[in-house]
Amino acid sequence: MKTVNVCCRIVWMVIWLLSVSFSAKAQTRIVYNDDFTDNAHSWYEGDTQDYYLKVAYGKYIFESKNTKTWMMTRSVGLSEYEDFVIETNMLKINGEDNNCLGLLWGYKDASNCYMFGISGDGNYLYGKWENGTYSSLIQWTSSSYINKYNSLNKLTVEKSGEQLKLYINDHLVEQTYYEYPKGSEVGFALNTRARVEFDNLLVKQPPLGSPIFEETFADNSRNWSLGDDKSRSMKVESGKYYFEHKRNVNTWLSWVPASINAVEDFIIETSMRKTKGVDDYGYGVMWGLKDENNLYYFGVSGTGYYQYGKFQNGNWVSQINWTASSLIKKGEANLLSVKKEGSQYSFYINGEYVNTAPFEEFFGDKIGFLLNMNMKVEIEDLMVRSLTTDQAYEDGHYDQPYTDTYAMWDNASAAYTSARYEEALAL
Repeated sequence: MKTVNVCCRIVWMVIWLLSVSFSAKAQTRIVYNDDFTDNAHSWYEGDTQDYYLKVAYGKYIFESKNTKTWMMTRSVGLSEYEDFVIETNMLKINGEDNNCLGLLWGYKDASNCYMFGISGDGNYLYGKWENGTYSSLIQWTSSSYINKYNSLNKLTVEKSGEQLKLYINDHLVEQTYYEYPKGSEVGFALNTRARVEFDNLLVKQPPLGSPIFEETFADNSRNWSLGDDKSRSMKVESGKYYFEHKRNVNTWLSWVPASINAVEDFIIETSMRKTKGVDDYGYGVMWGLKDENNLYYFGVSGTGYYQYGKFQNGNWVSQINWTASSLIKKGEANLLSVKKEGSQYSFYINGEYVNTAPFEEFFGDKIGFLLNMNMKVEIEDLMVRSLTTDQAYEDGHYDQPYTDTYAMWDNASAAYTSARYEEALAL
């Protein structure tokens, strides 16, 4: 097999969807995981005289009907500067064996990307396109680890420090120097009249950065507000913070200090489950809080909407109006994530990217939760991690008594409620 058979035939398609999936408590961060149960990630589908692409029966069916090379990729939130693992299981159904099918990563466009692939006749290669020119980094090499012809094979690409490791069916076949790519998309490549079914695409990376603030509610060492009266109920019990708003007016907030260095990049995550109450009002996480009149807030509603905004001097300013999202799990726990990188926030619901907004300077150094109107929420955890891996910050002060940790809005709540309905009607 000749390398030129791959490098001289390039036709490309790119479909974008950002997806970040990681648990606030997990030790391994799953950046992206698609088992093709459905096409929730919007992989390209089509049937022409040149190709056939379809998500069906738990597979991404990928067929090249000519001698061109087809590339399908996604932006999956992968940081190409951190260690990572990319893997897929793929079954060659039919077609020529003197071809190439495999994984793409570091994809900026069809002229700038990396590929690890195998052929049906039992060879593998590793190469790159740079500014439109193909270079073979590892020439076609025979391997007994490849299941030949119309068979199932697993490919894995691992970055570990400055090394790149390539695996076939969990066997290490090559280890070489890692080259930093121009892009970060991940996907599949196929050329020369063949049909392949991809079972999955899994991308993993280490946990994000250094912990800044970790709250699992094993106890109340941070002095979260507690109490039970006709207006509200708050308690830490069995590894959760139970927060109930008992009235049909106003908004309750609960917070503690958290020394987040807003100059650095960071991510905030919390898992919250609404167990009862009204559905058409919001609940969520607050940060950069000075007091009940100055804070930032990202929340969801029981009806499946999300919103981002701020209170500044008691006035509600909506940065992202109420927006419907099928990612919100009604009646179940929802993982809310706020990621600050440079001058931008990115927002995620249950690990899936939903929106962005400009970063703004903090009002204060507190973090917590907000409930608007009559509802009860169980909060499982609250985590803040630095995205600057060589720097960690102490979240201090939580071992000291801190009495002013909750509030109820009156006039401010009315402003929030009014804004909420104006925005909802505009959808």
